[in-house]
Amino acid sequence: MADEGKVASKARTLKSRFATTTKDNIGQLERLNIACFPSVYFAPAMYKNSFKDPPVDSDITRLICHHDLCVGAVSSRLFTDPEEDDASAKKKRKNNALDEEVTLKRVQISSLAVLHAYRGYGLARKLMQGVLDDVEKREDIHEAFLLVPDGDKDAAVFLEKFGFENQGLVQGNLAEKASQFTARSGDDNVPHNLWSRSFDPARHDGEAAKGKAK
Repeated sequence: MADEGKVASKARTLKSRFATTTKDNIGQLERLNIACFPSVYFAPAMYKNSFKDPPVDSDITRLICHHDLCVGAVSSRLFTDPEEDDASAKKKRKNNALDEEVTLKRVQISSLAVLHAYRGYGLARKLMQGVLDDVEKREDIHEAFLLVPDGDKDAAVFLEKFGFENQGLVQGNLAEKASQFTARSGDDNVPHNLWSRSFDPARHDGEAAKGKAK
């Protein structure tokens, strides 16, 4: 993550707008991450395959632009793992309002970065809040998570403001899959903590029932 500890430190604001990530501009995300992370990051092939499996979700992966310049971005991916052994992460739930099953997914926030010259304007906060607002609107996502290097205090302060909790060192099947899409230092042995925020799977049931009743 880049910019997490310096959000909104300047009194002035910066005019910005969101831009959806597409096959045509995915290269901007790659260049941004190369500029912001002095580390090993996704291999170029990762970006070329970004719209395959597990796919980048255009609703929760976006660029933030100042005029026509891309100055920041958040990248997210959806994961559905039928072999996941976590009882709290049931893959299907019964929607009593619509009498149908909904496959639940996790969303991994794999990168969040802002160019150095544009930090301090709250752009990282705006990117994160935008992702969480979109996740909240969806009934198929029950959790947002990201992997953070152990001991990163700035990231911890930033994430706690958005309701994320440190679940400890990441391990198991999720660690293997998610680490493929996470910014890392040059040393792959650096431990990472799993930070997550849960969303109530039944949060939309009332709205669905009202819609069905009309």
